[in-house]
Amino acid sequence: MLKKMMRSAAIWFPTFNTGRKKAEWLRIQEKKLDTLLHDPKSKKIKPETLKRWIRETRDDIEKTRKELGYEDQTKPEDKA
Repeated sequence: MLKKMMRSAAIWFPTFNTGRKKAEWLRIQEKKLDTLLHDPKSKKIKPETLKRWIRETRDDIEKTRKELGYEDQTKPEDKA
């Protein structure tokens, strides 16, 4: 499932240019972050790679929230 989510991210990224697509992208990234943080399968990923993916995903979520005007609506677990 994690690999599928990473592939879907690669497909969506170049095409999102409307607010609706950006909002959908945000939901995908939030789901991906949740999977990276909580799915037992993510423990099989190299620690360096997992940390990098989590950092990149959090950065992308923050960027997308700002683009959508959601910057004040960050989730507490995203700041951990």
